[in-house]
Amino acid sequence: MKFYLKILQELRSEPHTMRTVYKHAFSFSDEVAFEYSRNLIIHRVTYAECRKEVQRISCLLKDKCRNEEIIAIVMQNSPLWIECFWAVLMSGKKVMPVSPEMPLPVLKQCLGQAGCRALLGDVSVDGCRCISCEELLNGYCVQVPVEEPETGWGDEVILTTSGTTGRPEVFSYTGKEICSQILNSNYVLDHSKDISRFWKGHIKQLAFLPFSHIFGLTACYLWFVIFGLTFVFLEDYAPSTILRTCRLHQVTHIFAVPLLWDSLASGIRKEAESAGLTAKLEKGI
Repeated sequence: MKFYLKILQELRSEPHTMRTVYKHAFSFSDEVAFEYSRNLIIHRVTYAECRKEVQRISCLLKDKCRNEEIIAIVMQNSPLWIECFWAVLMSGKKVMPVSPEMPLPVLKQCLGQAGCRALLGDVSVDGCRCISCEELLNGYCVQVPVEEPETGWGDEVILTTSGTTGRPEVFSYTGKEICSQILNSNYVLDHSKDISRFWKGHIKQLAFLPFSHIFGLTACYLWFVIFGLTFVFLEDYAPSTILRTCRLHQVTHIFAVPLLWDSLASGIRKEAESAGLTAKLEKGI
């Protein structure tokens, strides 16, 4: 517990900015920032390696989006999403994560509300400077500075509601407000000891909930990245893939909305009932 409290204490005494959050997270240079697997082969990327990509993409954005104030990220959870999130802020812009599942008319409406005219991802919106994932991955800048900028960082995260009501809303959070949410994890640490428990020397959070949502961004990503922990990415969201990924990577944490766990519990109870094992399951619980 001292490990967590020390970092939160330092954060409490420092400027409450996104730059400060980044500084803490990427100070864990040799720790694994994220993992993903292809054909049952695990690929790992350290925070130091991720940091280099953040710097490279930041330079790319400064060159291609120099006149923009806000840059949207319209893509699924992925290593590239994380790199783009910090790169946008490092380039001095406001970052606007948006779900790629959002219908195009709703996306246009949200971008218009925010005044955003640039986006990263494989989607095309009229009037926006769109940079594809391929361009982000393969683009380069020959003048990537050795030192990262200490000043001139973007310090605002813009999020949207899902738009299911037909009236999407756009909300802006400053670095100070984001840091307040991270500091709230102290309450969770006090009341749920299991959340801080390492297993085999690791904590691995499944990147399941979309980081473009306030719950996914705050609880699933920011609460964990500040401590330099590991995120595991899914190849797709099929139930079999989720189960295989959790087993292969030895995932320790999965955050989800209550409805998912309720459905999962109902499914387990039905399976137990059909096998005549209800009494055994209840005893086990």
